[in-house]
Amino acid sequence: MLWVESERSDCQPVKYIAGMTSTTYQVSGMTCGHCANAVTEEITAIDGVSTVSVDVESGQVIVTGEATAEQVAAAVSEAGYAVVS
Repeated sequence: MLWVESERSDCQPVKYIAGMTSTTYQVSGMTCGHCANAVTEEITAIDGVSTVSVDVESGQVIVTGEATAEQVAAAVSEAGYAVVS
């Protein structure tokens, strides 16, 4: 498996796995580490998800793997939050 780390000044470092896609979602309502953990736990439970990166301050959730937008939205909803874009 090939790992490539990307460092951008406007976001958290993200690891990409060759052959997998990373998608960024905007999630509303997260305010703390517990929120991030709840969202991460629900999304990680989706088959095919490799990594989840949550930035509470910006509301961005980056999902790497083979999950559909519908699966991610359902997982975020199960955690008590909402995907807004």
